[in-house]
Amino acid sequence: MSRPERVEESLPAFEAFVNYSVDTGEKPASYGGINTFEADKKRTGKYQEYKMPIYDGRASPTISHLKERDLS
Repeated sequence: MSRPERVEESLPAFEAFVNYSVDTGEKPASYGGINTFEADKKRTGKYQEYKMPIYDGRASPTISHLKERDLS
């Protein structure tokens, strides 16, 4: 059995695209368990893609500092 590789420091955050529901007054709904074509026709709601930072929750000093700053 080999020893686990030591990991240096990980990045505290990276950016990724996240989909959020847009408030159009229409109730969003999606359908599973049916074929994709039918689900696409029935799906309601509008979604917008946003670029957001994703933080490494294991990098606690960095995250704690960010949370304190964002709350004030």
